[in-house]
Amino acid sequence: MKKRLLILFSIILVAVGAGLIWHMLSKTSGLMASGTIETTEIQVGSRIGGRINGLYAKEGDDVQPGQVLVSLDPYQIPDQRAALEAQLAQAQEQLTQLINGPRPQEITQARAQYRASQAQASLQEAGARSEDIAQAEANLKQAEASLQNDKDNDQRFQQLYQRHVVSRQEFENVETTYKTSLEQTNAARQKLVELQNGNRPQEIETAVQQAHAQLAQLQLLEAGTRPEEIIQQKDQIKNLKAQIGQLDTTETETRIKAPCTCQINAMDWRPGQLLAVNQTVASLFNLGDLWIRVYIPEERFGLMRVGDIVQVKVDAYPNRSFRGTVVQLASRAEFTPRNIQTEEGRRAQVFGVKVALDNHERLLRPGMPADVTFDIRQNRRKAGD
Repeated sequence: MKKRLLILFSIILVAVGAGLIWHMLSKTSGLMASGTIETTEIQVGSRIGGRINGLYAKEGDDVQPGQVLVSLDPYQIPDQRAALEAQLAQAQEQLTQLINGPRPQEITQARAQYRASQAQASLQEAGARSEDIAQAEANLKQAEASLQNDKDNDQRFQQLYQRHVVSRQEFENVETTYKTSLEQTNAARQKLVELQNGNRPQEIETAVQQAHAQLAQLQLLEAGTRPEEIIQQKDQIKNLKAQIGQLDTTETETRIKAPCTCQINAMDWRPGQLLAVNQTVASLFNLGDLWIRVYIPEERFGLMRVGDIVQVKVDAYPNRSFRGTVVQLASRAEFTPRNIQTEEGRRAQVFGVKVALDNHERLLRPGMPADVTFDIRQNRRKAGD
């Protein structure tokens, strides 16, 4: 009898132990939680705004990185760039000339101009030659003799005209000749006086200053370009290139592109519409960056690890399972979401767990309800825990 009781007691112990082991395994081997697939909504637009020229995608389209969605009228950007590029070419040519310095022909020409101006200044300072004065005196005597002859002839014709011997036309012709001779005599006398008096101080000073200016120009050419001029020209070129770069950046903003492999969620525009600065053109879903946030009870949260692999099922594909990876564990607890109606349930604390989804087949979409299964025992075995 005692033997039978011992056997029965042993069987009960084994059953209880097996039950405890099964219970422990069930608590640590798997856990299911539900959530909704989400993604980060990307809103794209232009920093400059403008009139829409063309639309190259529509709502629901899958787009690739760099694909143009909308183009805007570039307005005056091409003309502004052309003007800046012309100024840049001119500035670069001037820089080349500054670096190379003046050509030998320019220095030779400047030296000849200086010598000519120096000779002119010397002539101004020396005054008239004696030969010129003698010639002026002879010219004056000849003019005075001619004047006396024309004067006598004028008086004689005046008497003849008064006696009606000659015509009025003949008298006026003789009178004109006399007046011309008088002007020529006065000019010859003035010329002689100028030669005798020499050049005026102002004329001499002007000639000297011109010679000095030509000498300074020659010395500048011989010295070559100053380093400051080259630096200033390089700064001007750098400034022009920066302006062209700014225009390139602005022109880039006239082509609104997709930043990733995305699906267009909303885009409702027409060609010709005006787009304001920084206005959203389209909202995109990045189908390669889908995730679910589920909530785990506090007593099971300690079993979670970043990097754990999970299985995800959605109603749209009941016979398929999708792979997910735990990428974030909440740093603080939350109360159970409000859809738990009992007071006891609302008092329970949970921790959020973010799971990134493998959506390389592009079958999953934001908003799909999903069930996430955590195979805790399998993950701990792989991690060596």
